[in-house]
Order: sequence, then structure tokens, then C-alpha cells
Amino acid sequence: MRNKYFLAIRHKPSGGLLPNVRGYGFTRVDPSTSDPPRLFVRMASARQALNYWLQGEHFEKSDFDSDFGDQITLHCRRRPDRKETEMEIVEVEIVVRTLAEAQLRII
Repeated sequence: MRNKYFLAIRHKPSGGLLPNVRGYGFTRVDPSTSDPPRLFVRMASARQALNYWLQGEHFEKSDFDSDFGDQITLHCRRRPDRKETEMEIVEVEIVVRTLAEAQLRII
């Protein structure tokens, strides 16, 4: 049996964690108590993700410029309902077991 440690971002009032969504998609979702969490191995990465999430919903927009061609810019739709005081970075411990060690609790 081995334990692994990661970081996750938790919403204090609900206990929900920011879910694992690719790219900037995580900025468009709310913390969840049922979806798999987004895990980080470095504190700096977790803080950066939390800061982006607090800013609002990020999305890429493609514009055509006659001088430069396609230009992709990052836009943000503010979410004033998101409060830094309601969020925290927490340690998550994952216990890795073989199915025999786990006594097939998943079934």
C-alpha cells in the first residue's frame, strides 16, 4: 500500500472541490462534491488555478486581423459571486491498493 499526496481547491461552505476539467474550462464550473477533483502537485499551480477561477469564466476568442491573420485572445466574464474567503487549497491523500488489498470494496 502506498499513499500519494496532492493539492486540490475546496469551497469551504459546500466542501466541494474544483472538478478536473481541461484547459480554461475549469473556470466555468462550480465546485463539486461528486465529480473527480482537479489535483495539483505544486502549490504554485494550485494558487494560479484558484486565482484564474476567482477572476471569472475564461474563454478563448478567435479574431481575424487583416495584418496578422487569426488572433486568439483570452477573455474573462467576471463572476462577483466567487469569493476568495470561501475557497482554500487543501491536501488530498490518495491510498493506492491492489484490489486484493482493498478487499473489493468497489463492487
